[in-house]
Amino acid sequence: MFIYYTGIGANSTGIHNEDEFMHAMRVFRKQDLDPDQLLWKLPDDFDKFTLKEWIEYSGAEICL
Repeated sequence: MFIYYTGIGANSTGIHNEDEFMHAMRVFRKQDLDPDQLLWKLPDDFDKFTLKEWIEYSGAEICL
């Protein structure tokens, strides 16, 4: 499975395996972003997000 994501922390192709995508999400979480820049506010339990939840939150897409 590959994940297509082009946001903060993404690699240049936008195509990631699971580990690469989760690395991008760690980079994203460390950003000091204005809440108005985000699509929606991260919930308090975001540190327990599953891969599926990060895909949904980030707007990424699964590529088979």
